[in-house]
Amino acid sequence: MIPRQTIEEIKARTDIVELIGSYLPLKRAGSAFKACCPFHKEKTPSFQVNPQRQIYHCFGCGKGGGVIQFLMDYEGLDFVSAVKQLAERVNVPLEFEENGFAAGRRDEKAKLLKIHELIAAHFHHLLRKAPEAAEARAYLASRNIDEEIIKHFHFGFAPERWDMIEPWGAKQNITPEDLAAAGLLVKSDRPGTSPYYDRFRNRLMIPIRDEQGRVIAFTGRILSKDEQNAKYVNSPETILFQKSRVLFALDAARRNMADRKHAILCEGQIDAIRCHQAGFTNTIASQGTAITEAHARIIKRYCDDVILVLDPDSAGQNAALRAYEVFLEHDLNVRVARLPEGEDPDSLISSAGPEAFQHALDTAVSALTFQIQLLQARQTDPGPSGLARTVHALLQTIQHAPGEVLRDALIQQAATELNVREAALIADFRKLQPLRQTTATPRPHPGQALPPRKPRRSSVPDETALAELLLTGQPDLCDLIEEFLPLEYISDPHCREIIRQCIEQRNAPNPPSLECDEQSPEEFVRLGAQLQMAPNKLLGDESTAEQAAKDFIMRITKKHFENVKKMIQQRVLTATGDSLHQLETQSTEVSMALAALRRGWDHAQSVLQH
Repeated sequence: MIPRQTIEEIKARTDIVELIGSYLPLKRAGSAFKACCPFHKEKTPSFQVNPQRQIYHCFGCGKGGGVIQFLMDYEGLDFVSAVKQLAERVNVPLEFEENGFAAGRRDEKAKLLKIHELIAAHFHHLLRKAPEAAEARAYLASRNIDEEIIKHFHFGFAPERWDMIEPWGAKQNITPEDLAAAGLLVKSDRPGTSPYYDRFRNRLMIPIRDEQGRVIAFTGRILSKDEQNAKYVNSPETILFQKSRVLFALDAARRNMADRKHAILCEGQIDAIRCHQAGFTNTIASQGTAITEAHARIIKRYCDDVILVLDPDSAGQNAALRAYEVFLEHDLNVRVARLPEGEDPDSLISSAGPEAFQHALDTAVSALTFQIQLLQARQTDPGPSGLARTVHALLQTIQHAPGEVLRDALIQQAATELNVREAALIADFRKLQPLRQTTATPRPHPGQALPPRKPRRSSVPDETALAELLLTGQPDLCDLIEEFLPLEYISDPHCREIIRQCIEQRNAPNPPSLECDEQSPEEFVRLGAQLQMAPNKLLGDESTAEQAAKDFIMRITKKHFENVKKMIQQRVLTATGDSLHQLETQSTEVSMALAALRRGWDHAQSVLQH
């Protein structure tokens, strides 16, 4: 654990304008600075930096936070890596605290990272120098993998032996148990044999790296034509490597993804490597696993657009549809590039050149269009019932869109491409079992402006407004809240944490600074930045901060008691005897409290203090 005081010193020494200005061209705008947001496409700057509060916020996409969060957002770093980079920048020695299990797990992670670094170098040396690696070198030559790519991706070779890794580890003072924990050795269950044997044998080794470029696992491609063995063998999942959270070549592609504003996503590692060699350096691969929410969140850090280049067979098509739903939920724009039958990115580029692959990218269709074309091609009934099944499948996908505006646009597109009335699609959409509480809204009348997309705020406006009131320099209200509003009444966890920190910092000389650590949800950081940057519109001409806070306290408390009353009413339906009498008494008390709250602050104080 990095001590809190060390993190605060690093933040205090870092000038957020200087930091962000080293990445973006900032222009002064009054007391703040502006730029076009690096996290989404825009022509008019909506990204602002506040040097007084040391925060940034984009009023377009909602990204926001402090100096640590900026590096996490822009560079794609984890919390500790961002703190380390800032510590080096401002020359603060970084110290760590030992903290039981967390410290032990960090030590274990560091040990496994070191093992992977050493064995990757050893595999690479064998590929370069070992006589038994001649077949591997010949394979790379036959695939036209050039020397620069071999070096860049640090290809290696595992010899055809069952017992190479353990003696190699002994020379490095690495125990067999640690080598097994790294996934390099497999525990044997055969009596009378060595306790461990090598996982990778006679294979071309491809290191898998995390976002920071550290080797965390391997893929081994078989070199012999032995149909009894799997073509590819991957490292098992470890504390370093979870396939659902790792995208191959992300370390090499992430800056190009941000610069080019889109990612190319294919299935295989060799496909991704071939794309990089051909100049498509914003390519990543899912390593043959299904796309997950973690994958979507990672890609979202760098760009908003994804071009899927999956195999053109039925399995690849189905994978594209599943990936589309996941990406849609995370507000990623998805297109699908269709390759010629029997081709993948590796074979297409190798046989027809980069131009053919570029053409496939240029002619990629929206994922919704791809789904419509695929459903129609698979539909055996061209009549109304077949159309109804196609529409139902499309609407189920559109349900995954995170906002009404996007769902509305997709429904409009589907209506146009299917040549059906948009109103009919909206009616059918509203009949679906909802994935969320919201539903699509009808398209505006011609000439009516579409409502702007807004960053997420708390789903409870009164709680958000109260947090904003405290953050915009009203520390005197903390005593009022502490006396009259139990924090457990605040249902939104991010608002609750913001208000708690404001109360704790009520005596600080400066406006409250939201404290974040490695476990802080990104949504908490973003909401805090958004509320601090927002112009204070909470107070009217005749309203004081104290009166506004009292109104918020009463409404939040009223909402809490209303929820309690509903819970009591549900339990009354099945209660009998003494339990029923107790519930009826509680219901009466809650009703009296609600009546007092409706009569205003003077009448409500006894309820609130109670």
